[in-house]
Amino acid sequence: MPDKAWKAFERRVAKSFGSQRTPLSGKMSGHTSADVLHKGLAENFFIECKMRKKIAVIEIYKKHLKAAKKSGKPLLLFLHQTGDKKDYILLEKEDFLKILKTL
Repeated sequence: MPDKAWKAFERRVAKSFGSQRTPLSGKMSGHTSADVLHKGLAENFFIECKMRKKIAVIEIYKKHLKAAKKSGKPLLLFLHQTGDKKDYILLEKEDFLKILKTL
């Protein structure tokens, strides 16, 4: 039986970080409650993978992607929610991995 789409997504993300998908249901496996095991580049992060049909913030990202590509630079989208004390960043995985490899 083929993998469920979300499991394949978790495996793809884990592989790109030199790791593996956490087996079973996260902490039920006795490893971590993160979706990706803490090894390889993933040892520095708590990686969660969420798959949805449509994600609003990705639509905002796509809206600005054409201008970023025209400039020849990766898009780094900063997000701030009114009343929140923190800022957040959205960046394509490939661009993030390129940055990590330069550190």
